[in-house]
Amino acid sequence: MIIPSILENSLAKFNQRFKSISSLKGVKTLQIDFADGELVATKTLTIDEIQLPKTKFFYEAHLMVTNPKNFVDYAANGFKRIILHYEAFGQEQELEVALDEITKLKMVPAIAISPTTAVSVLRYYTDTIKNFTLLGVAPGKQGQVMMPDTFDRLRELRDLAPNANIEMDGGVNAENIAELIDAGATECVVGHALLEGDIQENYKNLLEALK
Repeated sequence: MIIPSILENSLAKFNQRFKSISSLKGVKTLQIDFADGELVATKTLTIDEIQLPKTKFFYEAHLMVTNPKNFVDYAANGFKRIILHYEAFGQEQELEVALDEITKLKMVPAIAISPTTAVSVLRYYTDTIKNFTLLGVAPGKQGQVMMPDTFDRLRELRDLAPNANIEMDGGVNAENIAELIDAGATECVVGHALLEGDIQENYKNLLEALK
């Protein structure tokens, strides 16, 4: 239910984050954020600069990248789910081609939308895609405050895709995580609220909030 995320442009910091997250009990999925400095202002490490160890984690890649390609590289690095931004493609046909490529590589395709994108654009995909990510902040930077209309957008997406897996990403913390689950989120991605400070204490607070 809680998915830690790593967004880094330093390999040393990336490895430090990874080690800290690996110490948490019960974490099954780990999200790695990739950003190219074009779709979003942030630029992170690339898929060629990291090597994920074979662990218990289900790895997912959140691609904040314009017209992402080279999905074979992600499969080779152990990723099981690839999250594509709807906004990353000039045409919906290009997005559909990318989703098909990911499926052919035996990874799980998912679609993310930014706060400025209408939830309704996803109605064309709910019959074929079962994984969606809803951004509660502008993508590319951790530590932001969740936008106030996020809960309404989350409920709208849950109504649109009643049987889908919906990730909530951006601005998630111990104060709002339970309400997000109640509003329809299946999983919550946590970066800043987990990694800044005492990670064990932060994780404990998140778990307590879900009880």
